Amino acid sequence: MDDFCEWLVDCYEWLLETPGGKAGTSSGGITHAVSAGFYRRLGTGFSSQSHSSKHNEDILQPPDIMASPTFHRFPDLPPELRLKIWEEASAGPAMHVFDLCFPSWRGAERSRRAFEDADGNISEDRRHRWEEYSRCVFLDKLETGPRELRRATRVARHAHDPSAYRLRGALRLACVEAGANVSRPVEENVVYLPGRDEKIAYDNAEDVLFLRFRDSGALTELSQGVLFGEFDASGANSLGEVLEGPWSAEMASTLHGARKIALDVAETWTLATVGTVMLEEVAYLGCCLQDGLCVLYLVDHCPGRCSRCHRHEQNAKRLQARGELFRQLHCMTASEDGVREPDVIRGVGKTYREVFDLEALGWTDTHPSYVFARAMDETLRSQQADADAQSFQGIRILVVEDDEVDGLDTTTLMDCNPSGAEDRMAAKAWDMSLRWSS
Repeated sequence: MDDFCEWLVDCYEWLLETPGGKAGTSSGGITHAVSAGFYRRLGTGFSSQSHSSKHNEDILQPPDIMASPTFHRFPDLPPELRLKIWEEASAGPAMHVFDLCFPSWRGAERSRRAFEDADGNISEDRRHRWEEYSRCVFLDKLETGPRELRRATRVARHAHDPSAYRLRGALRLACVEAGANVSRPVEENVVYLPGRDEKIAYDNAEDVLFLRFRDSGALTELSQGVLFGEFDASGANSLGEVLEGPWSAEMASTLHGARKIALDVAETWTLATVGTVMLEEVAYLGCCLQDGLCVLYLVDHCPGRCSRCHRHEQNAKRLQARGELFRQLHCMTASEDGVREPDVIRGVGKTYREVFDLEALGWTDTHPSYVFARAMDETLRSQQADADAQSFQGIRILVVEDDEVDGLDTTTLMDCNPSGAEDRMAAKAWDMSLRWSS
């Protein structure tokens, strides 16, 4: 981001020295590319020009930020500066977030909405696809907006989709220059959204596929639905086929190809009436994700925004110390170096930063999320070893920071730690940890 600011300063200085020119190969202005903070940073630059001998309409004037967030002189920039800005706008690693839709005893409303239009209707063509996918697990774009924010769940809800694939799609349509900088990756993975009959390709070597189950307990529900035979797996003649039974063919292909996957850490917790994620369910999920997987991220939305768990003042910079829990999770000794730059994943209005201080997150060796992380780490490594394809690098924890974006509501709501739930969950997690360690 510092490089980006330097490039914008170069743009500003160049425009100050250059009379209004003719539009280049790009057309129109660039909207929402420059935040109000950027102009405040350049305040001295604007004031230094205010005493020029003669007012010239061709000289760039201080913009009225409240009146217009559009940078109209963008086409007049030198091509190399425009290209640098487009490159920065589409740079990765990036986060792509999708909802998992699947058959549920709670109903099929979420799966059905994936096939509905804005008025809640399903066309004849979509109805045929809905009948085909109604008993399958498939992916859909992230649900956002007022209705989503009002939902009662401990999983994070967003006013706006932070997925980078939507920004990159818009950049491809902006102009030829922007489209050229959002080129097809060398190694790509494809996500299919059957409700919209849409395919989305992303950089599989660098970007992260974030799977959202939408509710704590949904992960358990899906796993048990397969393990206890609640989903139709007719014709299956092996354990692998049974485990893969409810997944749509496109969904299975996406998961088997994904190198980096993220889950909401809140989804590893469940209410006491449902029970915690058990070993069999961890094994099932690991079986679905392990093929070629390099990193599994657990995303924590609480630090910096949630006051119920007393972590609203935390941020990634304060969570970089490597403690005993981190070393146990990664099978390291105190004498091992383990120094590695934290991962930074970019979204739209969100930045996902890796942290190492698990104790400061409130985790203990019996915390449900930590028990899940250790069990999943062991499961993935074991399954890849059995397949003689050991590419897994470990479980990594990300916290989410909000970025200010002009004209974009980046609100994210949490309903963390319902009254008394933490103690009940910890007791169940301790029972699970004993089973896992035995």
